[in-house]
Amino acid sequence: MPDAISPASPLSTPGMLTVTMEIPITAPLTQVWTALTTQVGLWWPRDFLVATEPQQMQFEPRLGGRLFEEGTHGGGAIWYTVYAITPATSIDLVGNLSPAFGGPAQSLLRLALREQGTTTILALTDAVVGNVGARSAASLDDGWRAIFERGLKA
Repeated sequence: MPDAISPASPLSTPGMLTVTMEIPITAPLTQVWTALTTQVGLWWPRDFLVATEPQQMQFEPRLGGRLFEEGTHGGGAIWYTVYAITPATSIDLVGNLSPAFGGPAQSLLRLALREQGTTTILALTDAVVGNVGARSAASLDDGWRAIFERGLKA
């Protein structure tokens, strides 16, 4: 049986978008870096996990490391891979979205920290290339705020 070819959905728009935000966190930079890179399983919202029977989110904060979730019975999902890191300052990640998650698309995510008095500012930039539509920017903004403002910041 020959493979079927499907035309692009009318909601599909190949292109690029960039979402940026700054999230102030009332904690020392070293504490925020530790939480961001080694305690992700404690603050990542469970309703954002996508694996069947998800267990937890994990992060390997090193070159080539993964931001991933593991499910029971060997299931899971790799969200991002680390391609640049400056410890206690910034981390750059690349992730792929399959059609099941709104793709095909690729996300280049930068998370950078800086001190501002007694506050740490998390500066997030997510550049997405691929299947982006009219609602993509708002959806990404809402998602990152849920993860970092209601998850990490809390």
